[in-house]
Amino acid sequence: MSCFIAHSSLSRHGTVRQYPIAPGQPNTWAMAEKIMRNTHVLLLDVSVPKETREKWFLNGALSVNCIDHHASAVEDWPAHACPIHVESCAALQTWHWIYPNLEVPTWLYHIDRVDRWDNPTEEDRCIREVLNIIAHKPVERKFDEAFDMTREFIETMSTPEGVLLTIEKGREILRKKDGALYPVLGKGTILSMTPELQALWNLPASWATIKLFIIDNTDISFDSTEAAHQVFTYYPQADVFINYRRRTFLEKGDMAVEKTVYTYSARSHGFHLTEGDSVFKGHPTSAGASLVQGEVSVLPFIKK
Repeated sequence: MSCFIAHSSLSRHGTVRQYPIAPGQPNTWAMAEKIMRNTHVLLLDVSVPKETREKWFLNGALSVNCIDHHASAVEDWPAHACPIHVESCAALQTWHWIYPNLEVPTWLYHIDRVDRWDNPTEEDRCIREVLNIIAHKPVERKFDEAFDMTREFIETMSTPEGVLLTIEKGREILRKKDGALYPVLGKGTILSMTPELQALWNLPASWATIKLFIIDNTDISFDSTEAAHQVFTYYPQADVFINYRRRTFLEKGDMAVEKTVYTYSARSHGFHLTEGDSVFKGHPTSAGASLVQGEVSVLPFIKK
């Protein structure tokens, strides 16, 4: 949504191109270098470290700026260099940046609560399902289709009848998703943290008393955010939900080397996931990590 808001305004003043990159996946950052020359770069809802920005400048970028809300982004940029605030989602910040004098539409607050997982309502979760359909389009390089669907969403959400229609559409999607999730989540494990596990996984002191719900979803893809909501509903004793997926890849170089990466998604029920020496990056209650086996000293939360 932040991309749509920015594009709607900036495209009036010149050519604007979209290029999806992924947090925690530096290969996508390098792939973007080919479009940098004579370009002003605006990062939305994602950040890159100083070293990457310097490479982009060497490849001809005229400027690099960022609007983000992840705690890790604060560390990437000089203080007050960009509008980076963890208190509101990137889409809401982009709206304030583009339209500082306009009232924020109600639908944007739905997005803000869900994006930061800040006590989302059932209506928020339903609207999220409709937006998820749109969110997959840019990854598939279907930018025009994504923008058309976003315009339709905004128009529909501009009337009370349209809001109810959108919520009901999302509720039906959610009903089917939750029905499929329930048996899958039965394969997860609830663990009470012990000093031994805390030492084995090299966890910060703040993890000493929490209860974890852990599931390996290597063999099945699911929506981590909705899965976490279901876990906290049916397993209220859990403080933190963690799912991880394992995949292998070939690292390019003089000799191709097969490596294994573990990709984690974590959600919490009030617990701060990213504070201290945590492997997780993102929001206090919604974060993730990608760890390559052999390149880190510990692979935490892996069920043996």
